[in-house]
Amino acid sequence: MNQPQVAILAIGTELTSGQVTNRNAPWLAQRLTDLGCDVRIHVAVPDDRPLMTEALQRCLALGVRYIFVTGGLGPTSDDFTREVIGDFAGRKMEWREESWTRIQQRLGSLGVPVAESNRQQCWYPEGSEVFPNDRGTADAFALNVGRARMWVLPGPPLELEGIWERFIDPELQREVPRGEGTKLMTWGCIGKSEAALAEIVEQTLAGSGLAIGYRAHMPYIEIKVWVPQARLVEFQSVLTNLEAVISPWLVVRTGEDVAEMFVSALPLRDPVTIIDNATMGVLGTRLAPLLKERALASNSIVALDTRFEAQTSDPASKAASLLGSTQGITFALAGTTDEGHWCWAARDSLGNIHSHTEQAPYQGAALNAMRNRQAVAELFLKKASSAEMS
Repeated sequence: MNQPQVAILAIGTELTSGQVTNRNAPWLAQRLTDLGCDVRIHVAVPDDRPLMTEALQRCLALGVRYIFVTGGLGPTSDDFTREVIGDFAGRKMEWREESWTRIQQRLGSLGVPVAESNRQQCWYPEGSEVFPNDRGTADAFALNVGRARMWVLPGPPLELEGIWERFIDPELQREVPRGEGTKLMTWGCIGKSEAALAEIVEQTLAGSGLAIGYRAHMPYIEIKVWVPQARLVEFQSVLTNLEAVISPWLVVRTGEDVAEMFVSALPLRDPVTIIDNATMGVLGTRLAPLLKERALASNSIVALDTRFEAQTSDPASKAASLLGSTQGITFALAGTTDEGHWCWAARDSLGNIHSHTEQAPYQGAALNAMRNRQAVAELFLKKASSAEMS
């Protein structure tokens, strides 16, 4: 496949020093890949003119069709991306009055005084196409350098995403040939080692010609398969067969998050209590941010009770006893002392009690080992999200 090749260059000392995580590069890479582009390199450099120029040269030397540069378009003394790119492209800087007008209007509407330093955000390499930023003061711009089209975007992720949605995505939708892209499909599995899963996957997909990859991120082993967009229908039976083979360990598919699935399945009209006596706080860490958002959005009550009690040899009885006299829907988890079983019990809105005993995912490790605690939390969220509780 003749996929358009892309380089992504992130600029900012806050990135290279570790102060801020570079969210823009993976966000852009995923969307570019989905469109059918081949992302060849991610580079991050500090606010240093020679290093920025060297990184631009490196990206251009790859012969890519598109270069995406993020960051350094602000109004302060360390924001000189536009100047470095102008020098690199051999172009003079030119003033754009329309950008200045937008800055004054935006800051004025927010009641923020316009500083003289904001003027530096209105200079661009000669001949640049300027794209209004409706989420900030730094307009994006694009220009052709050699055979590459260079997009220069603001660093704040929300601003970059707005520019992408309004201008870049529509342009690439027109220019990138249809059918040349690949679709990344993933399956998250628990309870099987990466090596053992890889043997199963490689045998199942042998001769298919599909690109395969793996990623271990506790407690999941993620299986990755890249499928040509134009051949999705052709490979459907192969992928269906793969999913059937890995089904004993399969928990999530592409784009799924069990915590989000669980919280979205909770009835809004009933108070909910979750009592965790099995994961030693792992479940609470997963759920707390989402439960807070849910409470704010629905004005409903969700109580999360994490109890660090000794585990029991009878998790089913322990989980049932934890249900107590709480109101509304209640979930309770308990686990065995070492290897063996864990149990979750639930009382629905009608007062009916349901109990589910499960084998510990990793039999070679105690239930209180981190990998089992994390696995139990994920498995509970997956199973409870599909339970009928209302």
